[in-house]
Amino acid sequence: MKKEKELIEKTPIPTECVSKEKYDELNDKYLRSVADYQNLKRRTELDNSRLFKEMKKRFINDLLPILDDIRLAAETTQEEGLFAIYRKTIQMLAKHGIYQFGAEGEQFDDNRHNAIMTESNPNYAHNEILKVPKYGYIFNEEEVIRYADVIVNILKEEEYEE
Repeated sequence: MKKEKELIEKTPIPTECVSKEKYDELNDKYLRSVADYQNLKRRTELDNSRLFKEMKKRFINDLLPILDDIRLAAETTQEEGLFAIYRKTIQMLAKHGIYQFGAEGEQFDDNRHNAIMTESNPNYAHNEILKVPKYGYIFNEEEVIRYADVIVNILKEEEYEE
């Protein structure tokens, strides 16, 4: 925009064709049109970026139940081939900014975890995750795609000190 304005200011006004006022009016319309085009281009790029991000999240949401089934089958059968497929898929997701979270021993965080069950075991800390039936996934380390379903240790007040 700045370059166009400098070029226009350096260009001599063809006074034999139009008056100075008419030239200024047309020049103003031109500059506004250039600015409108640049704003449209920027908005379109932002909209496309948002749309791509949303499509990626929808695809991942469709993929996660299949990934859960592969994990369950691998754990049930102890088949190393299924574990390998599961690990490779998790690595592929990480390359695209999608990370798995939720692990036994972590502290429960209601911004990332969904407590589906609680237990009371004095051998573990209060609010410690005991089991993870379903892992959670986060997009670009900022947006939760799916909360992790977890079983949390909840102790009675007399059983722990904070």
